[in-house]
Amino acid sequence: MKLVTKVTSMILAVLMLTTNIFAAEEGQKLTKGINSYSYATVADLQKVTSGTRLYGYEEKIIEMERTYQVNAFFILAVANVETGMGCAGVGRSRNNCFGMKGGSGFQSFENTGQSVEAFCKLIANKYFANGRYTAYQIGQWYCDTYWATKVTDEIDNLYYKMSK
Repeated sequence: MKLVTKVTSMILAVLMLTTNIFAAEEGQKLTKGINSYSYATVADLQKVTSGTRLYGYEEKIIEMERTYQVNAFFILAVANVETGMGCAGVGRSRNNCFGMKGGSGFQSFENTGQSVEAFCKLIANKYFANGRYTAYQIGQWYCDTYWATKVTDEIDNLYYKMSK
């Protein structure tokens, strides 16, 4: 009986935590921690994706944020720093909005949504899983030394635009 009570308590605790993290309530303030839920809506994201190759993938971004706990602001900030939200370089030619490389160069994707998913998996499995939760910790391994500053500045810029 004790085991059943303990398991039930654990399940309830997980459900409460999940509900608190992922229930974007009316008027919920946007948050921008890299591994926290942003509370951004599709309409919020469209304020900054309009006119880019990420436009139309806002639901995918929110889905990936919930699946991998990679904040939507961080996703969009990296996409903007790397490829102008998919409008330049490999973002345009390979649907690779994040400049991700594989064994033989830049990765190619059938569509932008696949790029978003691959990026979130990479961040969750390679960085979050190894205790790297800030742009500076991730930047040491992901890109050059100025990358983290560019990304955090862009997070602030996106946050400002979406908060209006």
